[in-house]
Formats: sequence, structure tokens, C-alpha cells
Amino acid sequence: MNAAIRKLFLINFLGGLSFYLPIFTLFLLQKNITLPEIIFAQVFYSIAAFLAEVPTGILADRVGHHKSVAIGYLVDFFALLIIILLPSSITIIFAFIIRGVSGAFTSGSKEALLYEYCQKSERTYKKDYSHMTSYEILGVAISTFIAGIILQQFGEVSYTPIMIATIIAIGIAGVLTFTLPKIHVELDTGRELFHEVKHSFALFRTSRILVVLFLTAGLTYEGNFVLMQLYPPHMVNTHVAPFFLGASLSIASLVNYFLVRHAYLIEKPLGAKNAI
Repeated sequence: MNAAIRKLFLINFLGGLSFYLPIFTLFLLQKNITLPEIIFAQVFYSIAAFLAEVPTGILADRVGHHKSVAIGYLVDFFALLIIILLPSSITIIFAFIIRGVSGAFTSGSKEALLYEYCQKSERTYKKDYSHMTSYEILGVAISTFIAGIILQQFGEVSYTPIMIATIIAIGIAGVLTFTLPKIHVELDTGRELFHEVKHSFALFRTSRILVVLFLTAGLTYEGNFVLMQLYPPHMVNTHVAPFFLGASLSIASLVNYFLVRHAYLIEKPLGAKNAI
């Protein structure tokens, strides 16, 4: 299981190689898709991710969490491929819906997979979870820094190659995930699953903490997305050197990397609630 955990860390790193982040909005603007259309497409992403969360979770229990993660990566691969090959105000809505479903496939499944591996190998889940998440952020930091260098050297002509580099990394992550070992777990019956889902919604309605966490996550997530779409054109319009489109995001990601990698140490003295 130790080898499987190391491979999962590598997969998370590859999945984090988001070379496209500094230029995604600029790429779409170059294809005559307006900024309001880009932001509007994100609404469909969020709706799709929310609606697909429970069905993909049930499917993950049936086919295995490693396959769920792999499907998520490969679905994201095809969604980005659609954006590259057929960019338009209509296709990005369709692609963003697909990406929302992709996120639902990976959401929770990585954590469940890591938990299963840690149980089998008697490792500390919280520590390994911090490390797994940090590797994805490290991938973002390295890839965006490289993207900044490429942008400085080649400018707008590098947009498409940078997008392609991203989907190659995602595709490799997806293929590698299929090679992870599956852990056998007892499956609930359909009736028990129904009651579990019903109980989850009831708990959400009655738990103030869950409601606060949900609203906080929704506000910060959407705000982060809007910021990610706005900062590249703003930096271009204010004549900031192209290198800093990637470097600024890379520096922020490195800070996040060190914080997340040691999050389990921060949680020990503070407790989960205060750490959040």
C-alpha cells in the first residue's frame, strides 16, 4: 500500500500541472468569447458539480474509488479538448458542465481512496492527506511558473500549446489512476443507500456548522474563480510583463503548498474548527 500511496501522490501532482491557468481567460478572449460569457459558463459548472455529487459518489462505491478518480480526470481531459478544438460561447457552457461532472467524480473519491490505503498500511491519514493535497498545489506552482516563462518568450502564440500541455498531464494522471489497486469494501444495499442520502440531507438541514461551511465554501470558491478569470486580462491591460501572469500565481501557490503540507500540524493545537 505504501507504493500505491506514493503513486497517488504522483497522480495528484500530475493532475495539478495546470499550465493553462494564467492564460485560460486570454485564450477564450482570443477566440472571441467575452468575459461575461466565461463567468456565466462557471454557473453551469457549479450547478453540474452540485447535482452530480451524490450520483457520482454512489457510482464510486460501485466501481471503485480509483476508477471514479480516473474517470474524473479523463472526462476533464475531453472537456478541455472540446474547448481547444471547438471554442465558442455555446461549447464552453457544454464543456464547463462536463468539467463540473468531472469534479464530482474526483471529489471525495481521492480522499476515500487514500483513507482505504492508509487503513491497510496503518499510516496516519491526516498527515498523508495534507501531503497528497500539497502535491497537487506544488504541481500548480511549478506549471504556472513554467507557463510564465513560455509566455514571456513566445506571447500569444503559446496559448494553444500551453492548453495542450495541460490536457496531456491530465490524461496521463487519468491513465495512471486506473493502475492503482482497488480495495474491497462492503457495499450498502440500494435501500440503505437511499436512507444514507436522506439522512445526509436531514443532517445538513439541522446542522448549523455544515450550513456555514457550505456557504463559506460556495462564496470563496466562486470568488476565487472570478478572480482567476479577471486577473490575466487586467495584468495584460496594465502592461505587466507576461512572465508575471504565471509567476504571481506560482508564488501564491508555493505559499499555499507549505501551509497545506503542514496543515495537520496546525490542526493539532488549534482543533479542526479553529484551523478552518
